[in-house]
Amino acid sequence: MAERVGIVAIAQTKYHPNRADAFEGELAYEVIRPLLEETGLGFSDEGNGIDCAITCSQDFWDGRTISNTSVMSAVGAHLSDEDKVNEDGINAIYCAVARILSGRHDTVLVVSHMKESQADKSMVENAALDPIFMRQLGFDFLTAAAMQARS
Repeated sequence: MAERVGIVAIAQTKYHPNRADAFEGELAYEVIRPLLEETGLGFSDEGNGIDCAITCSQDFWDGRTISNTSVMSAVGAHLSDEDKVNEDGINAIYCAVARILSGRHDTVLVVSHMKESQADKSMVENAALDPIFMRQLGFDFLTAAAMQARS
């Protein structure tokens, strides 16, 4: 069992307000490809490469449920060990660390993805509010904050 875990490489897409030119899988591959080239790692069942992938996204912001399905092939998770973590990317890193420390995996690829430009911000934020009393009012975070400031 491993006693220490390290991050060997990181990559990130450039922020852009609207990437209608690319699907989520293509955006993920934009960072995975140079990462694989930099590390020399590949996907392998023999334990000498990436043997597990963890994806992290938020279904509401991605505008669909099970939002990792659009990136699974790009991260090498098709028909292999893959896990989806919801919400914060730090939770995905924790999951990867736990898998390595368990001794089950040696190298884990963590991909946190989200394409917020395809979701309606107001609808997503409204879903965070109380479903009985607040959602029917159509608030988003900006409206709620404005009303609090006014009061």
